[in-house]
Amino acid sequence: MWMDADQRFERPICFDLLGELVAVSHPHYYHQGHPVPFPYEDRPESKAYIPAENGLLQNYYSAHYFGGTRNKILVAMKTMDEWMEDDLARGIQAKVDDESYLNAYFYHNFPTVVLSRIFVWPEGYENEYFHEVLERHGGRQEAVALARLMEYKPRNDD
Repeated sequence: MWMDADQRFERPICFDLLGELVAVSHPHYYHQGHPVPFPYEDRPESKAYIPAENGLLQNYYSAHYFGGTRNKILVAMKTMDEWMEDDLARGIQAKVDDESYLNAYFYHNFPTVVLSRIFVWPEGYENEYFHEVLERHGGRQEAVALARLMEYKPRNDD
């Protein structure tokens, strides 16, 4: 599993969260129960390009946490690296850097497990999550993320 260094695990990883290719919905592209436009790469000359007419058919995935089995994720990482290097060699920087390539990869290779955005919900933003989803995860007090993104809190790693 890939996880950003500015995150921490708050719950044990369960086997039902593992799969051949695992993605998590991005927490920043959903506001008060309504989707907001996803920042897909919209330039056809980029390897991270996702056609606009198909963009709403998939989720927008977070690069904060993703993974899979050894064979699947090694192919994914190698492919994304090649796409990024090819774009950079042609003077193209994707709209959302590595996350654009991750979303393009998942567009062409749909993940076998897609986790809710609650799994990487930013610390301190619980009150901004819409009520129905929080209730499905045990209510506002219990809806703590599996791997929480720590955005505005200094580290305290004694």
